Amino acid sequence: IRTAEDVLEDSPDHEPAISLLARLYSNNKDYEKAEKMYEKLIERNPERTETYLHLSHTYKMNNKNQKAVAVLKAIIDVAPYSIMGHYFIGRTYAEIKEYDKAIEHLTKAVDLNPSFIDAYYFLGFIYETTGEIDEAINNYEKALKLRAHNPELRKKLLSLYLKTGATDKIIEQLDGLSKEEPENLKIIEMLANMY
Repeated sequence: IRTAEDVLEDSPDHEPAISLLARLYSNNKDYEKAEKMYEKLIERNPERTETYLHLSHTYKMNNKNQKAVAVLKAIIDVAPYSIMGHYFIGRTYAEIKEYDKAIEHLTKAVDLNPSFIDAYYFLGFIYETTGEIDEAINNYEKALKLRAHNPELRKKLLSLYLKTGATDKIIEQLDGLSKEEPENLKIIEMLANMY
């Protein structure tokens, strides 16, 4: 850190030193200093969306969620088709329990990239949290189709299917889990009890 600070002292506009310090401060949980470095990088190059993502993350780590959202919105202003911009805005809104806004941005992310597994997963999580079981299942299933080997996702779906009583879907998830986790005796026992 000290070497990069020395470089910056001699040359205040040295972008590699600013960037390095931003990451180092953030890694060391010195978020106030990291924020200043990321803000300086954005001033120098407002078109670089990656820096906005880092600044937003730094704000979130420093419990400044509204500032994190504002920075992410700036990404959308600079790059309206930024998949990651919409994804991270959605996640941030979800964390502050603004679910409608979260759904709007996560849906935009999957509209821009229909293969975006994490966005489907997070949409499923939000719908599950808000009690919209059918929508949760729909999004989890989309994610599972894109990444078939995913025990965590299968367990989420199994849990929801158990609530709905969809026997064929319960068996389907138990069967998939028994293949993905053959050592899991509880899954094998549950599957055997279904027949």
